[in-house]
Amino acid sequence: MRRWPVGAMATTAELVQAGGIALAVAGVLWTAWAAGQLRRSGTPVSPGAAPRVLMEEGPYRVSRNPMALGLAALLAGLPLAAGAPWAALAAPAWLAWAGRVRIPAEEARLQRHFGGWYRDYATQVRRWV
Repeated sequence: MRRWPVGAMATTAELVQAGGIALAVAGVLWTAWAAGQLRRSGTPVSPGAAPRVLMEEGPYRVSRNPMALGLAALLAGLPLAAGAPWAALAAPAWLAWAGRVRIPAEEARLQRHFGGWYRDYATQVRRWV
């Protein structure tokens, strides 16, 4: 197997592996950016902690749940990079669970805490992208 960079004659497996690496790295960077925004604002990164600031900057301008998206990219990218594309199904499964269980609870907490301010934000920014 050739090493990075992938050449013009790359096999499908090499292209999938390279795409998986890129997706995993993007997921880590996106999540780190989102977590950094929260830390700088003084808001805890843990989804169960009481929020101090409604974050509307950085990746939060694009998605109400950028850290969940970053984790999904990592969950999809790592198996592709490792040559186990079937395991990338963990990403949509995790997103489905998060979208039905974790995120609605978090959004209800934000609604109670920030009221109309959160309602306005939620109408302007999509849950995912």
